[in-house]
Amino acid sequence: MHSLDGKVALITGAAGGLGTAVTKAFLEAGATVAGVSRHIRPDQVLHPNFTAFPADLASGEAARKLTAAVTAQLGRIDALVHVMGGFAGGHSVADTDDATLEQMLETSVATGVNVTVDFKRLTVAEFVQYILDKHHVYTREAMERLDALVKKVVKAHGENHSELLEIRDLMQQLFAELKGHMFKEEQILFPFIVELEQSVLQQRPAPFAPFGSVNNPVRMMMFEHDHAGEILRELRKLSSDYSVPGDACMSYQTLYEALEAFEQDLHQHIHLENNLLFPQAANLEVAIHIQPRINADGRG
Repeated sequence: MHSLDGKVALITGAAGGLGTAVTKAFLEAGATVAGVSRHIRPDQVLHPNFTAFPADLASGEAARKLTAAVTAQLGRIDALVHVMGGFAGGHSVADTDDATLEQMLETSVATGVNVTVDFKRLTVAEFVQYILDKHHVYTREAMERLDALVKKVVKAHGENHSELLEIRDLMQQLFAELKGHMFKEEQILFPFIVELEQSVLQQRPAPFAPFGSVNNPVRMMMFEHDHAGEILRELRKLSSDYSVPGDACMSYQTLYEALEAFEQDLHQHIHLENNLLFPQAANLEVAIHIQPRINADGRG
């Protein structure tokens, strides 16, 4: 009898060299394997106990959809084997700049966290802090690095690749808008949402809102999110889905890789706010307005 008979293992990065070897070892031990990779195909591992799940795990939402799909099809998940990772190449770790190293860790570590973190169990204050620590910090650091990179690449290749001039201008527009956007969230909206939660928990009146309903600034933030998405789509179009030309140097390639990673992170960032945080804020506002009536009726 095999040691893993009846067990279900979810293996990320299953299409890579190491992932293929790990998948084979689990199958030989009797496990049922859900193999995950961005472009994995069912015929890559020919085994009756192997099921391919193509997925990009850059966002928490994608990770939750994946685990739900695996559980629905295979019944449960007994083990997570996180093989997915990334290496920028070209330098030793000691010689790798902080932003590149951070992105490598994001791919190699945070993807695994996305499979296991349940954002809905966080308090609003914890959720806000998560967004600040994970996404706002990353966005600022990445923008600074990307701004320097695109200027370098335009100087070297702009004459032969005119699309780089448009890409640079769009990046600068996006970065300027994101800086103002995050400032408004950090200084006005997020503190108000956290205060809303505290008011509900402590059964006290709502905090003063100079903007009226919380839905007003939320609506503006979502409008700005939509515009950022439009710029990202245009950047992807201009770069031919971040495909570097044949004469591209290492900086050119690094720019497109970093810009695509920035795009993925911003999509996750926007998803967390639009689909999780902002609805919670609206619900808190409703709760705080019905709270006095509940207390008055004696049912609080």
